[in-house]
Amino acid sequence: MARTPPHVALTLALTLALTLALSLAGAAVGAQPAPPPSSLDAAIAEALALRVQRRDAEALAILTRAWEATRSPRARAQMARAEQALGRWLDAEQHMTDALAADEPWIVARRTSLEAERERVREHLGRVEVLGLPAGARVRVDGRGPYVTPLPEPPWSAAGTVLVTVEAEGFFPLARRVLVDAGATTRESLSLISVPPPTLALPAPPLAPPLAPRLPDAPPPDRALRRALGVAGVVMGAGFVLGALAAHVTREVVVSGAAAQGCGYDPSGRLVGPMDCADRVASADVATALAVAGYVLGAAFVGASVVLLATTPRARAAWACAPARGGLACAVQF
Repeated sequence: MARTPPHVALTLALTLALTLALSLAGAAVGAQPAPPPSSLDAAIAEALALRVQRRDAEALAILTRAWEATRSPRARAQMARAEQALGRWLDAEQHMTDALAADEPWIVARRTSLEAERERVREHLGRVEVLGLPAGARVRVDGRGPYVTPLPEPPWSAAGTVLVTVEAEGFFPLARRVLVDAGATTRESLSLISVPPPTLALPAPPLAPPLAPRLPDAPPPDRALRRALGVAGVVMGAGFVLGALAAHVTREVVVSGAAAQGCGYDPSGRLVGPMDCADRVASADVATALAVAGYVLGAAFVGASVVLLATTPRARAAWACAPARGGLACAVQF
């Protein structure tokens, strides 16, 4: 039997050792556990399990948190699917469009089916095309936007009556309600009113110095009225005095008659005499009160009237002359 050369035997030994080492390494690698799923995968798996149970609102909340944490287009697409199930068509269209704009492998592999889902969502929406606007105008449709003109395409809107607002530099803002049909494009022509340029304020004219207030002339005294009031006061005062004299005379007569009938007062101050003494005393008291009142009122009226007549300005005499037949006729006027 031929002997194997030493170098060939060494080569064969090294080859067997290397093959054994590689086999052991492969076995060790195969024995390691698989890496745990990422948090995004776990969130999407949990949301899909909830959607199977028709708990789409809870699934949407989980997917929204996952997208806010990772900004993953895959989470955005799953959000759109949950919103579609909830009938939130406008959000579903926007989020599916955001997801389709990405080049992520998961999106690329499913682009055709995702676009078909978006088309089904758009069947429940309509478009709003606003015409007649200047460039740079800001358009909002039910609060969404702003969309700055010129728009590449009309924005999507929920079907029904929506509020369209427009703002543009140099124009008054405009708002209008528009009826949008599902699956159709609604065109609305709007005309903005330009804001007039501000006018230059002219300087105010200098103010004139204030005029001194002019007091009204005092009305001339009404001499006739004052004289009439003075005379009337004297007459009324005289009447009160005459009435007081009459009451005084009556009192004296009543008192004399009462004394003649034996009316009087005992030391204790009690009235004594015939039965009619009390009536006589009462009549005397009334006459006394009337006399006193008449004297007081008469004196007051006469005094006030005398003062009024004394302070009434006197009329001045004025001469007036005019030619008359056979000479000159003159007259005096007070």
